[in-house]
Order: sequence, then C-alpha cells, then structure tokens
Amino acid sequence: MRKEVTLELKYGKAKIAFFGSGTEVDKSLNELNNITLTGKEGDDRLVIQEAIDDGRIKADVMYDGNTVVGYNKLAKELMRFRKTGSIEKMTNAMYNFLTTGYDIAHYDKQGFIAYYNGSFREMCRGLDVNSPSWKTDVKELEKLLVP
Repeated sequence: MRKEVTLELKYGKAKIAFFGSGTEVDKSLNELNNITLTGKEGDDRLVIQEAIDDGRIKADVMYDGNTVVGYNKLAKELMRFRKTGSIEKMTNAMYNFLTTGYDIAHYDKQGFIAYYNGSFREMCRGLDVNSPSWKTDVKELEKLLVP
C-alpha cells in the first residue's frame, strides 16, 4: 500500500510517501502528528530516522522522493561486516540500501556478494560513497563503509 501527503511546514512544503502494509502506513501517517518537521530536508530526515529507529514509523518512507533510512539496524550490520570482513550474510535491507545509494544494479543479492568476493573490504573499495549533504540520515552510515 502507498499513501502520500504534502505538508505545509515552517520552511516550505514536504511530500512524504509511506509504503508498506495498510496498518504500517496508517500508523506511520498518524505518527507524523507527533513529530516536528520544519521543511528543511536535512533536519527532517534525522527526525524521521529517529522515529524509524524507535519503531514509531514502521513503513518505508520517502521524503520528496528520496528514501529515508533507519540507522540502528544498518549500522549494526555494517559493524558485523567490519568485524568479520565478510558480507556473505547480508540482509535484503542492506542490499537495497547499498544498491540504491552506492552501486550499480546487480541481478540479485547473491550476484552483488559474488561480485565483491564476499569481502567487506573489496565492497567498500568498489562503492562510490559520497552522498549529498542533505542526506543526513545516510552520512553517519557512510562512515562505516570505510574499511
């Protein structure tokens, strides 16, 4: 299910879209009433990220057409990659994060892992890690993509 709202905010408008089950989307839309957004995308992305990490927003979120990601689960997985040196047990969420933000499309997750020989170090060297500054929800995760 997809629902989209356009909000009039202090510093302009923001178009926020939620994707997920009907219940996830409805609860996430209701959560918008409990968080303060300004219309400054960089600031708003951090507020939404916190709501994702706290479990208050469970649906996938797009802010003006750009996906907002939670930090905690992805950071934990990246730290495991760093520790083991392996990306063999990559989750679908991590695969989606990496392929939509940093890498060319692969046929599937196993093809992505094989391309980098299952190596965290090789993957980090192959990724173009340089998000724009307004992607504040992603910038801290990028620091974990340096071997």
